[in-house]
Amino acid sequence: MLRLFGMAFIYITLAIFGMELIAALAAGHYSVRSIGQQWFAFGPDSLTGFSNFLTGMAPWLWDPVFLTLLAIPAWLPTLLLGILFLLLARRPARKKKMFA
Repeated sequence: MLRLFGMAFIYITLAIFGMELIAALAAGHYSVRSIGQQWFAFGPDSLTGFSNFLTGMAPWLWDPVFLTLLAIPAWLPTLLLGILFLLLARRPARKKKMFA
C-alpha cells in the first residue's frame, strides 16, 4: 500500500513538472511554479480566506512561515512524499547464510 502511495506521489510530481514544461514551451522561458501559485490557480478564494484566517489568529505565522512554504516549488513536496513512501515500502535486505 505504501508503494502505491509512493508511486502515486511520483506520478503527481511528474504531472506538475510536465505542466511547468508545457507552460515554459508556451512562454519561451522556464519558470518554477510555486505552491502558492498552484493554490491560487485552483482556488484563489481559499488561499485568501486562509491568509485572512491565519493573519487574524497569528500574524507571525503567516509572514515568515507560510509565505516561505508557499514559495517552495510545487513539485518538491510531492516528490519528497513519494520518495518517503517508497523508502518506507522497501523490503528489508535478506541476510546471507554463512554455510548454506
